[in-house]
Amino acid sequence: MRSPEAMISIDQTQYINNFRVSVKRDGPEPIHTPIGNTAMHEAKHIVAAVHNGTHVRRATISPGPGYLGLTELSRPDAVAAAAPHATGCSGTGHDVHIVGAMGHDLDSVSSIARSIIANNAEQVHAVASALEAKRTIGGYDVQEAMDGVRNKKKSGEKATLFVKAPDGREQVASVSVHNDKIMLPGEWIMVGVER
Repeated sequence: MRSPEAMISIDQTQYINNFRVSVKRDGPEPIHTPIGNTAMHEAKHIVAAVHNGTHVRRATISPGPGYLGLTELSRPDAVAAAAPHATGCSGTGHDVHIVGAMGHDLDSVSSIARSIIANNAEQVHAVASALEAKRTIGGYDVQEAMDGVRNKKKSGEKATLFVKAPDGREQVASVSVHNDKIMLPGEWIMVGVER
């Protein structure tokens, strides 16, 4: 019979059956760049476009005549145009106008855009971070930001697991992280820390 497993969040300590269990993320702490509304707005255009098969030529959050940010695509893309509006961003009047001028139903393309953004939130954040850092990015920068998220998911992050038994014995192991959590093998808690 298999022992029950425990799910533990990163950078958390729990007591399970009198065992002290801690998990610490390996590597440097991630740097969180503050994300402005304009960067998030443009990042949603970008991620929706890429997932809809449209190449991004350039995007900027440096204001110009009549805009706070701008995304240039290789072709018109109603789903990409609707993405910020579909997800509740401000400043979408022009985007809504573009969708209508292209002859598309706003509700239909918004539904597709919402799905793309919801399933790729980490990529949106990565692209928005790149925009905040560089102010203007090209297609290569977009791919690099989005691939960074994909590669992180494929390779899996690592963390260090510390288990201290009630009798004072300790065990340390390197573990894989999935969605900021690790799975603690049940036998570590049921039998003790010796394996």
